[in-house]
Amino acid sequence: SDYFSDGQGNVRLLAVDETTNEGLLTGRVKYDYRTQGSSEWRELTAYAKQEDFIPLAIDADANALYVLKPLDGRRALYRIRLTETPSPELVASNPRVDVDDVVRLGRSKRVIGYTFAEDKRETVYFDPQIKALAAGLGRALPQLPIIRFDAISDDGNKFLIFAGSDSDPGRYYLFDKATKHLN
Repeated sequence: SDYFSDGQGNVRLLAVDETTNEGLLTGRVKYDYRTQGSSEWRELTAYAKQEDFIPLAIDADANALYVLKPLDGRRALYRIRLTETPSPELVASNPRVDVDDVVRLGRSKRVIGYTFAEDKRETVYFDPQIKALAAGLGRALPQLPIIRFDAISDDGNKFLIFAGSDSDPGRYYLFDKATKHLN
């Protein structure tokens, strides 16, 4: 019923909806995956409720699938390496609210962090360089503390950045990492 690619032209995840004998959907889905470079489908999950396993992204560089799964009554973020023996590892959870998405960057769409919303939307970055850059830009633009990375050049030196706040609709900037110039 659905396919997920790794962003590099390789279909890596297959979703199969369960149906009754009459052809009606049950609301349960199973997922099969492919290891890197393989065309053979392997079972990743048995049929389960859709809300119990929500695929978000496949990071080709990390050879991993990021999914939301329940943990202590909230949705938590897990990473599953798409290897011969995949096993989920907890990446992030929040005891008060659901983790709700991942943050991706670049042509390869590598996963660099995750988001959740309490009083305001929060982004937590895994990538230490992006985390430091976000903190520095937040200090440089104190009136626009919501920083979002929308694109990066292939050489990793130029970023298209959105900066805004709860009272300012925001604007886009081009940041040159080499010259530390923000336009």
